[in-house]
Parts: sequence; structure tokens; C-alpha cells
Amino acid sequence: MNSSILKISNLKKDFGKGEIIFNEFDLTLQKKNTAIFGPNGCGKTTLLRIISGLDQSYTGNITFKDSPIKDNVGFGYAFQNPYKFLFPWMTSFENIIFPLKIKSTDREISQRLVTKLLTDFNLDIPLNSYPYQLSTGQCQLLVFLRSIIDSPDLLLLDEPFSNLDYLNRTRILFNLAARKNLPVTIFVSHTIDEAIIFADELIILGDKPAKIIGRVLIPFNRSKRNPELLSSLKFNEVKSSCIKLLKQYII
Repeated sequence: MNSSILKISNLKKDFGKGEIIFNEFDLTLQKKNTAIFGPNGCGKTTLLRIISGLDQSYTGNITFKDSPIKDNVGFGYAFQNPYKFLFPWMTSFENIIFPLKIKSTDREISQRLVTKLLTDFNLDIPLNSYPYQLSTGQCQLLVFLRSIIDSPDLLLLDEPFSNLDYLNRTRILFNLAARKNLPVTIFVSHTIDEAIIFADELIILGDKPAKIIGRVLIPFNRSKRNPELLSSLKFNEVKSSCIKLLKQYII
């Protein structure tokens, strides 16, 4: 049996007043890139916050590559609402390089890393502008770039491109899926198509307390995924299998 990349055992979490989010919840991930999909309120964002350590009011065990996740794991995290997690007094450039600044990385090196990321993802962001001068989608991109600029061990993406238009969102996801040096990534999405574009495996959550109602392996080589995939018969077969698992939430 393959060793796990991430393992969650006997997770229990509630918000009080009888609102139980996880109760004896178990999840083992063995694929490098995982997407999590499910209806609103099923615990997707809460799960990322617990994994990252931002929420520590739970019981249970979490390991990353067979060691306790709190032991020297570097996290990257792109949140849903970028305005809460950008420094309004910093320029776009300063916001992106903030993790590098904490590590006292040479500014010239930081500049090269930012330039490379913008080139890799074909992005045009005014680096001397401030968050209030940018659209919500551009601010989401700042948070996303900041989350990966220092090459974390584990990248957590919580609907990181929800405010981008369809074409840009899809283009970035294809680029992200094909990225050779992408860290282990957990990607929360409200769109099945996005999850299939990006992931090696799709975990479908439902109910409350949360439970896993389906796991779907994505059969496409990530380095060869391209826009033609979206109209292929195989893509639609995978999507249909996901929708069948979610039938109880649709009807």
C-alpha cells in the first residue's frame, strides 16, 4: 500500500449550539493534487483551516507525509476573500513577496521570482498599485501568487480564482495543473469542471457532520491537459460520474 501524503483521523469539530461540522471524520490522501467539492456548509473551508493550523479548536490527528503536520511544514494558503488577507498599505509587489521578506530574501531575488511567476501564468498585474486600486479578481491573484512564491510544502487553495472571468480562470487552472514544481495541493472548488481540470483525485463531501460521499480518480495526464479536454467524451464521462454522486443535493 502506498504511504499517505495527508492523513486525517477521528477529526471532531463543532461550532457550539449543536452545530457539528466533523464527527469521527477520516480522510487519507495519496495523490499529489486533490480537489474537494461539495455543497455550501459541508465543511470544506473549515477543513482547510484545520489542516493549516489556523483553526486549532478540534480533536483528532493530522499527519503530512507520515509526520505530525505541525512539525516544520511550510504552508501556502490562498483564501476566498482576498481583501482580508492583503496589506492595504503595501503595493502589489510588496504583498506578493511578503513571505520572502519574512525570510530576509534578497530583493533582487524576490523581483526575479515575481517576474517568473507573472510570466509562467501570463499575468499582467500593476505591481506598483495598491489593493484598493485593483479589482477583486486581481487581488485574488495577489494572494495566490503570494501563496506559492516561497515554494511551500503544502498549498491550500480555497476557491482562489472565483472572481476571475471564465477564460482567465480556466487558463490559469490549466497552467497550474501542468506546473512541474507545484507543491502538494488541496484545492477547494464549487465547480466540478475546475476540479477535473486541476486534480488527480476529486473528493466529494456532503451532509453535516461532513462525510465523504464519493472519490473520483481523474484519468488525465496533468502535463497534457489542454482546452480541448473540456469538450472530450471522457471529460464529460468523469463529470457525469461526479454529478451522479451529488444527485441527492440537486433533486
